[in-house]
Amino acid sequence: MTRLMSFTLVTTFSASLAMAQSTMTEPTHFQLWDLDRDKTVTLTELENRLLAVMVEFDKDGDGALSNEEYDAFDKAREAEAAEHDGSLTRRAVAGLSRGYTDSNFDGKVTREELLEAGRSWFYSMDRNGDGQIDAQDFQDASQFTNDS
Repeated sequence: MTRLMSFTLVTTFSASLAMAQSTMTEPTHFQLWDLDRDKTVTLTELENRLLAVMVEFDKDGDGALSNEEYDAFDKAREAEAAEHDGSLTRRAVAGLSRGYTDSNFDGKVTREELLEAGRSWFYSMDRNGDGQIDAQDFQDASQFTNDS
């Protein structure tokens, strides 16, 4: 359960990525994505975390999340979002919904579909196009941690 909750913190897609700015303490959920602790999240780090989703939630080991397995993933993300409320957290829950990840609508989310959804999210968050997500991508941290 601890591993599940740690991962679901990650799946909030860093509700405080911008909080990694030098004037703020780096939050735990950012640290979970930032594997090398350099205050940036690279595409490789993001992909490694998404691969951990498959390991954690693909209970039958078929390489895809079934409806039942994805329901468990949904519940874990929603619980984490309720605990760490913020507009980015809610966007992350929506961004990993089956409507975005099950690209062929066959009722299963494959490893590649999950990775592709993650890549799309990564590129949308890497606002300055430097290949990493960090405080440089956000002018105002509060836009992602508060409702505005």
